[in-house]
Amino acid sequence: KGQKSGILIPTYGESINQGFFLTDGGYYFGISDKVDLAVRGDIYSKGSWGAKALSNYAKRYKFNGNISLSYANQKFGEKYLDDYNELQNFRINWTHNQDAKARPDRRFSASVNAGSSGFGRYQNTTSRQYLQNELSSSITFTKSWIGKPYNFSAAINHNQNTLLKTISIKLPELTFNVARILPFQKMETKNGLRWLKTLGFSYTTNLRNQID
Repeated sequence: KGQKSGILIPTYGESINQGFFLTDGGYYFGISDKVDLAVRGDIYSKGSWGAKALSNYAKRYKFNGNISLSYANQKFGEKYLDDYNELQNFRINWTHNQDAKARPDRRFSASVNAGSSGFGRYQNTTSRQYLQNELSSSITFTKSWIGKPYNFSAAINHNQNTLLKTISIKLPELTFNVARILPFQKMETKNGLRWLKTLGFSYTTNLRNQID
């Protein structure tokens, strides 16, 4: 009854490359009804280890989301032989959603999936993770002015191919729009100049910086 904390039981098994293991063991912190935290660890008999932290958060009628951070130190082969290899890999996942009714004039959202190229290949838990070669992220903020024809947006976008080891980042991407304005709509005009009432203009500006 209510929020509880407790031990997370690990999973045991054997990996051909890294030896016997205990994975996903740790502790769950039931902090409150708005946020929690799970801290997990992995350990392998050949020296590899990993650490993970996952937090869910929510504020009713405002926003909700979750964030996951993972790090792995992976060792393959015998330390003093030629085939020995040691890798450090990481992964970050973040999802943030804003309630549509929280702030009608502004909105913030995030969907982040990024990390090192070897994480999914050597630290995968499912076949889907192993086969996933494309990682992408998007963080967006939009602002509108109620009763006015202005609209502004700012975004950060990331695309990554873990096989080709290529990364493309748009940081930042800014857009400002002015919807169609009719400056002469209320002006008194003679019959020959009534077309002025339908004369209007709109404006758009865009700034983008891209790194490959």
